[in-house]
Amino acid sequence: MLVSLALALVLPLAPFGDVLIVDDDGGPGIDHTDLGSAIAAAQPGDTILTLSGTYAAYDTTPGQLWFEIKRGITVVAQEGDDVKLVTPVHVIGPASGETVHLRGLTIDTTGWSSPEGLRSLVHVGLVGDARRLVVEDCVLRPATLSLASVPSSGWGTDAILLYGSECVLRNVSVVAGASTVFHPLAPGGAGEEMPLRAVNSIVHVYDSEILSAPVGSTAGEPAVQLQGSQLFVSGSRIEGANGNPGFSFLCGSNGLPAVRVVPGGMIAASVTALDSELIGGQPGSSTPGCLGGPPVVGPAVDLQAGTFVQLDGSARVLAGSRTVTETTQGALQLAGQPGDLVVLGVATGPISPLALPFLTGALHLAPASPLFAIGVVGGSGTLNWSFFVPPLGSGGEASAVTVQAFALDTAGGVTASGPLRVTLLSAWL
Repeated sequence: MLVSLALALVLPLAPFGDVLIVDDDGGPGIDHTDLGSAIAAAQPGDTILTLSGTYAAYDTTPGQLWFEIKRGITVVAQEGDDVKLVTPVHVIGPASGETVHLRGLTIDTTGWSSPEGLRSLVHVGLVGDARRLVVEDCVLRPATLSLASVPSSGWGTDAILLYGSECVLRNVSVVAGASTVFHPLAPGGAGEEMPLRAVNSIVHVYDSEILSAPVGSTAGEPAVQLQGSQLFVSGSRIEGANGNPGFSFLCGSNGLPAVRVVPGGMIAASVTALDSELIGGQPGSSTPGCLGGPPVVGPAVDLQAGTFVQLDGSARVLAGSRTVTETTQGALQLAGQPGDLVVLGVATGPISPLALPFLTGALHLAPASPLFAIGVVGGSGTLNWSFFVPPLGSGGEASAVTVQAFALDTAGGVTASGPLRVTLLSAWL
C-alpha cells in the first residue's frame, strides 16, 4: 500500500514551456516587474522565476485581492532569494492533467484586515481528473481575525482551503493566526481559522509543520479539518490550538485536536500517519472549583467519521545536492532505519526546465542523466551516495530529474521517501 501511495506522488513534471522572469526592481532580461502580470501571461507548462521582492495582486490590478492561477504553471523563487507574497493565492480550475507548482515562496497576509487575508492559499480542483497542486519549501502565514474582518460565507477562514483537490505539501510551514475574539457572523460564532481545511480532497504532507496557532497562543481551532477527504502524513508535526483560559468562575475550554474528521463529503475519509507528531492542544487555564468541569488536552485525532491508521516505523527522508554541475560529483543522503535495503531511482516524466536570471536566450535542455543505486542503511541511520554527472552534450545547458528512494525494512515493509528534484548544470554556467 505504501508503495502505491509513494508512486502516486511521483507526479508528472510540467511539460517544457517558456521561462518568465519577475523582479520588482526591473532590469535587463526581466520579463515582468509584478507577479500578477506574469501569472496572467503564463501558459500551461511555463515557469515563473521570481526574484527577491514583495509582491501583491493589487500591484497589477488596483483593488485585486488575490493572485489567481488558472493554468498548470510553476511559480518558483530563485534559489536563495526572499520572495514574499502579501496577498493570497487562488488556484482555480486548471485543465485536466495540469499541475500547479509553488516552490520557495512566503505567502504572508498577516497585515490584512480584510477577510480575504485570513487565508493564504485556496485550491479548487476536481479529484480524479488529474488536477493537482504541489507546494514545496513554502511558508504560509495568514492574518488574524478581528472585529473588523467578517469571514466571507462558504469559504471559511483558513490558511489553506482545498476543495476537490489532489495536493502535495513538502517542507511547508503553516501557522494560522489565533481567533482572538468571538465573532457573531463567523460560522459557529468563532473564528474557525484553521491552517488546513480539505473538502472532497486527497492530501499528502511530507516533512512539514502545521500549527493551529502561534506558540503560546490560547485560541484557535484544529490544525487540520477533513470532510470527505484522505490525509497521508509523513515526517511532519501537526498541532491543534490550546483551549481558551477560564473567565472568572467559568472553567477554560478543552484543547483542540490536531486533526478533526467530520461527516459528509464524497470520499471515504481517512487519516494515515507515519513517523509524525499529531498533538492535541493544551487545556485552557482554570481556577480551582470553576464551573463546567476541568478542561482536558485535545485529542490527536477527533474522528467523527472515517478511519485513522498510525503506521509503524519511521519516515525515510532523502536530502542532498539540489544543483550539480556536469563532470562533478553530487551527494545524496537517506535518513532511515538501520538495516533498510534501499533502492534509489529516477522518477519518470518529462524534463523540467531550469530558469536562470542571467540567461537571455533560449534555454537548451539536455537529456536527464540516469541515476540508480542500491545500498543498506548502517548503524548511523543514514546511507550516503555520491554520483557523477556526465557531460550534458553539445548545446545542453541544463536538465532536471526527480529522485526517490524506496526502503525495504527488516520486517519486509516498504517505505518511500518524498521526491527530491536535482538540477544538472552545464560547466560554463
